[in-house]
This record gives sequence, C-alpha cells and structure tokens, in this order.
Amino acid sequence: MVYLDTNSLVRFFTNDDELKAKKVAQLFKTERNISISEAVFPEIEYVLTDVYQATRKEIISAFQFIVTLSNIKLSKTSGKAI
Repeated sequence: MVYLDTNSLVRFFTNDDELKAKKVAQLFKTERNISISEAVFPEIEYVLTDVYQATRKEIISAFQFIVTLSNIKLSKTSGKAI
C-alpha cells in the first residue's frame, strides 16, 4: 500500500514540481492500493487557497478527483506511527 501525504498531492494538483507531479500521476495509474488520510483534505485546502490562490471550484474539483479513483482508500489516520 502507498500512502500519499499533503505535499505529494499539492505537487500533483499544482504541477509546481513537474517530476513529483508525474510520479504521483503514475501512482494513480499503476498502484492498486493508495491510502490518503482524511486529515490531508483541510491541509490541501489551506495550501491551495492561501499559497496558490485556488478557487473554491478548483479545490472541489481536486477533492472530487481524489475520491472518485477506485484505487484510493480514505483513512482516518495516515498510517502506522513509529
């Protein structure tokens, strides 16, 4: 299972680091089990709004994209704490 965090998803949606954005896009296409903590959604909203001046519509579109992928599992936690 692959765990995606706020940073990787922001890179994907903004494409501000093309290499990282492509890696995340590739994961969406090839990885069967991707987990995203529900906690990243407010973090993504904050970063996209305050840093990238994204509109509400753009943020909703990004969230809809995430939750409609069949290989994405939303979790209440971000994985095992060590």
